[in-house]
Amino acid sequence: MKPAEFHTQTARKKGSGYSLIEVLVASGILLIGISAAASFSLTMTTQEEMGHRLARGVNYLECHARLYQLGLDPAAIGAIMPPEPARSGAPTFVTVSPAEANLEGQVITLTLDSVKDEGGWTEGSWTGGSQGTLPTRQFSVRAFRNTIR
Repeated sequence: MKPAEFHTQTARKKGSGYSLIEVLVASGILLIGISAAASFSLTMTTQEEMGHRLARGVNYLECHARLYQLGLDPAAIGAIMPPEPARSGAPTFVTVSPAEANLEGQVITLTLDSVKDEGGWTEGSWTGGSQGTLPTRQFSVRAFRNTIR
């Protein structure tokens, strides 16, 4: 190898690295990807919590309906059932008139908070939460029972 060829090869090796601009562009693209993944993770966690709360609330409502079908009064059902943290108030019972004789019915309605509010306004600054406007969902079920005992 001649001395001139040696200097040319070492110059090529020195110039084969990444420039500062290329590193900054690659870092920016990587940062965008990481922030998108973090945002997606937070969204999925929130959706999972909402689904869990709604499933528990619907189960709570179905338990009220089953106890009514077994013959308990609505006031007694409220005393028996444990508190459900996702609900907004107690379930409401509205009497319905079934078409069949020897039946009585109730429409049982429950309003659920979709998300848990853990934040609010403190001394004029926002600390998270939903500013008192929680998204709610309302579920109803018709329950009938035989009046012949």
